[in-house]
Amino acid sequence: MLLVVWLIIGILLITMLTACTPGSIKVKMNGSHLNNEAQPTPAYQQRAPMASGALNIDLSKYTRIPITPPQVEVSSVLRPSLGKANLVEAQYNGFWHISTPKEETRPWILIDLKIPQAAAALGILGREDADQLWRGYRAVLEASNDSENWELVAWLGLSDNRSNGEWSYFFFPDPKPNRYYRFSTYDWSFMSIAKLNMYAVEGKLSPVPTGPPKPLQIEGTRGVDLSPFEKISVNSSQLEVSGYSQPWDKTKLINTNNEEFWHVQLPRQGDREWVIVDSGAKTPVTLLRVLPRSGLAQQMWYGYTAEFEASNDKQEWTTLATLGILAKELTGDWIYFLVGNLEPYRYYRLTIYDNNFFSMSKLELYQIRK
Repeated sequence: MLLVVWLIIGILLITMLTACTPGSIKVKMNGSHLNNEAQPTPAYQQRAPMASGALNIDLSKYTRIPITPPQVEVSSVLRPSLGKANLVEAQYNGFWHISTPKEETRPWILIDLKIPQAAAALGILGREDADQLWRGYRAVLEASNDSENWELVAWLGLSDNRSNGEWSYFFFPDPKPNRYYRFSTYDWSFMSIAKLNMYAVEGKLSPVPTGPPKPLQIEGTRGVDLSPFEKISVNSSQLEVSGYSQPWDKTKLINTNNEEFWHVQLPRQGDREWVIVDSGAKTPVTLLRVLPRSGLAQQMWYGYTAEFEASNDKQEWTTLATLGILAKELTGDWIYFLVGNLEPYRYYRLTIYDNNFFSMSKLELYQIRK
């Protein structure tokens, strides 16, 4: 009898082991079933060189790769004045700050170099007034040629000896040409970066194909004397806008109540907002001015993210200037753009590409006084 019992137990054990062959093992984890086949390795678990941030570096053997704001995307922005333009425009003294309350676990900066470049070094500048960079090796640089398949270039580690407002440089041996680069960090204490530069080894920078001439860049300013200019009168039938939120329609842009404003349509219907003015006849507009929303000037565009265009048929448009607003000008006063145009056109269009633009109180066009 005892022999029979042991025989039965042996048969059961053999059956269980046969059913649990390696090809059939499944493990339940967080509600999902993962078999033993190879799974994609997350970026933060991949092996890559460890690049330590170096201070006081001689960059004479490197060439800075030109980067403009339209080539940059970021994961989020706290407000327009703390946007991506601060990262790459030398004349801006601000910084890029992610949105708060913080929800994203991996803030990122994506850079499109337009053509593949072998980035041999990365420079990061922190804020002078606060240490809001990452800690240790909690950031990475990735590279891609299609913005979908990414290769980990290096883990980025900051020196404990650095000071606020000091550049840290990261060097990458044997760099490969890539069009896209992405910086990201999973440090929860990270909030902002002042500047970001990328470098190629001297003599290795590939020339970027030249396109049509860039339009004139006009920086908005305050306190302009309007005595040499004459305002172009328009009524609401001469205005068109990309959209609006009730009751803040196009009529608010030209009425006499500076407390009222035009507000874009929400949710947005496209990647830009615009206002078209029909001047009634071919007229050379040499100056325009805009008034930010009272009490919420930060809802204007920021940086060189707007264009002033002209047309005679509303089909073919000529860009007269790219219009930029600096943070110091967002005071609630009128902002003036002297575009210097002397060519007469009938239609004028202000196009705004800043996704953080929401409202504007007034828009006026001027010609030279006759």
